[in-house]
Amino acid sequence: MTTDNQTPDRMRVGPLPDGWSRGATAGLFQSSGILPGHTLRATVRVYEPLESDTRYLLDRVGAQTVGPLGRPRVESLPDHLADGISVVAFDEASDGSLSARIDLVRRAWNRDIVVSARAVPVQAVDALADAMLELLAAVRKAEVDA
Repeated sequence: MTTDNQTPDRMRVGPLPDGWSRGATAGLFQSSGILPGHTLRATVRVYEPLESDTRYLLDRVGAQTVGPLGRPRVESLPDHLADGISVVAFDEASDGSLSARIDLVRRAWNRDIVVSARAVPVQAVDALADAMLELLAAVRKAEVDA
């Protein structure tokens, strides 16, 4: 993914949805407005499909893995995002605290796009998942100036 010297097959993220800013490294985004007192982070990865059948992505994001707290919640993405799923799974730390992981997976422009967040406070799951949908929608095929 690049924003400089783009070619027709490159992807970009932007304009960023309200509440999101770019992180310190490529593909890292952060939001401090979702859960007061916390900066939540999400990563965006875009790559060529490893297989033509998108089912391999289910394994890649652990959509079918039964964890200590049961199966992840797997749902289709909203219609405007077309072919993709969201996966929310809850994890228990050794101290008994709970957190979540959220993965949004989409195939568009012959690319697989994954937006992920880890160690999400349980009380922020729904709001962060909604904000991540907006971030996913901001991933676009780069325009090439003529």
